[in-house]
Amino acid sequence: MRDKLALSRTLLANERTVLAYTRTALTFVVAGLTFLQVFPSLIYTIIAIIFLVFGIILFIITPIRYRQIRSGIADQCAPHCGGSGDASSREAGSEDAKACTGDAGQ
Repeated sequence: MRDKLALSRTLLANERTVLAYTRTALTFVVAGLTFLQVFPSLIYTIIAIIFLVFGIILFIITPIRYRQIRSGIADQCAPHCGGSGDASSREAGSEDAKACTGDAGQ
């Protein structure tokens, strides 16, 4: 029970991190677009492009990083869940395997 609660907290923390990354990326994009629309000088255009590039890169990195962390959590959970941690054991359909990947409610 205690391990499952710790796993749930870890999975939720990973999801909160993804939401924070997404929020930050969106902020960069909106700031970049605002600089483009409001300030017509060259320096602000350069700043806007930098913000836009950072925002787009962060949007790309976010799901990749989420999957890496989730996979690492599932691999560490495998001994506790009775599986090997690979995708085939997680797809077996057991409740423990679903708990390891956070798919228990889906």
